[in-house]
Amino acid sequence: MEQENLLEQQVENMKTQPAIPAKFIDKETGELRADALIKSYLSLEQKLSQSLQTKDAPKAPKKADEYDIKLTSDMLVLDPKINERLHAKGFTNEQVQEVYDLAAERLVPMITEMMMDVQADRELERIVAKFGGAEKWNKIANELLKFGRKNLDENTFSTLASSYDGVMRLYDMMVSARQVGGFDKRGQSRGGAMDEKTLTKMMRDPKYWKDKDPNFIARVTEGFQDLYA
Repeated sequence: MEQENLLEQQVENMKTQPAIPAKFIDKETGELRADALIKSYLSLEQKLSQSLQTKDAPKAPKKADEYDIKLTSDMLVLDPKINERLHAKGFTNEQVQEVYDLAAERLVPMITEMMMDVQADRELERIVAKFGGAEKWNKIANELLKFGRKNLDENTFSTLASSYDGVMRLYDMMVSARQVGGFDKRGQSRGGAMDEKTLTKMMRDPKYWKDKDPNFIARVTEGFQDLYA
């Protein structure tokens, strides 16, 4: 049996083994520097991890008009100029979506409230002018407040009191009630006529104060006229 040549085997092994860089070999002892090898391995692993994270991370589209944004409010529109600025900063689609979502969540309610305040101021100016100035309006406003809370439910009264047309309808209701109610000397009604409870309920009906149905309004007015002698 042929003996194995250990020298030849060692030479062959040395040819197939990878060469170890000098920085991992101790110059004095010729032994492998394990600490340097481990440190280098950890550094390489960190670089690879960062490279993979950068590769997989969301990126901004090539053009600003490629953003796919879903608007959550009818008061918002996509603004190309804003998108261009965000794109120049490298914003991803998710980040731009967050910008629009925040606008819908925070800015839209603020703008809506401001618009309502402006509208309310304009409506109030029309009402004051209609009644001949602030002093007269203040007096009528107190009367309307008492009348509305006494004869209408809170929801109907609040709806009427929130606009010029509503306040005028409420005023007409109060005037009509006073005109027909002024004849009530005995507290009695004619036979067959609608009672006050029914008429008050009809006054709360949207046909009377919202739709302004002329036939319905006429029925209420005639009802009060028939009720009180």
